[in-house]
Amino acid sequence: MSFYARWIVIFWSLGVAVAQAEQLHVQIFYDDAPLKGVEVVVDGAPLGTTNARGLLSGDVQAGARNIQLVDDQFALPLDIDMISGEEGELAITFTSAEGDGPEISFDTFASDEQGSLGVLVGRITDSSGAPLSSARVAVNGGVSLADVDGVYSLEVPRGLYDVRITAPGYDTTTVKAVRVLAGSGVSLAVALAETAAESLGEAEAPQLTLEEVVVTGVFKVEDSAGAVKRYATTIVNAIDVEML
Repeated sequence: MSFYARWIVIFWSLGVAVAQAEQLHVQIFYDDAPLKGVEVVVDGAPLGTTNARGLLSGDVQAGARNIQLVDDQFALPLDIDMISGEEGELAITFTSAEGDGPEISFDTFASDEQGSLGVLVGRITDSSGAPLSSARVAVNGGVSLADVDGVYSLEVPRGLYDVRITAPGYDTTTVKAVRVLAGSGVSLAVALAETAAESLGEAEAPQLTLEEVVVTGVFKVEDSAGAVKRYATTIVNAIDVEML
């Protein structure tokens, strides 16, 4: 290979490295409620808008980045530093308290980092709303059994999970793509359907998206057991930013 050709390869390789994008997860709440419809702009380019879970995930170039949260009424600028080979998590909580600014936290994590934990909680019921103390919630090799109120709690490393819920006499349900952020909690409340008679044959287990379960909000993993149970049993609907 000629000297010129070698430099072409080197510059091409550097270009690939510079162009490499990492995942950024943006979670926005208003008090305890997910905030829907906030536009997120990165270096002047739209990344997207937060969904009914107050969440937006997208690819962002490594390096120093300017983030803006944009609405008809405001524009909140933030500066973050995305590290090559790591995912970023940006959590913002606006408050209804007069004079208080938003609570903002940002950190980056290696994709295989296991030390950063979050909490998954919720309540399992039957179709009538009665608690299922026999329910078993499994995720990432961990298992939690629902208590007499149908409430479960499971500590898991930050990441994206499929959550499998089983109970004797009820259809197995899998909730797909549950995103758990470091130092925060996600609440999923699921109503299981009774299993059809065996003569009808075994039906395929229903696959639910996160929009079909209840997301109650974000909370810190150091909260008391009583607080965690409150998050598991309290339904907090998403707030559309246009309503504020």
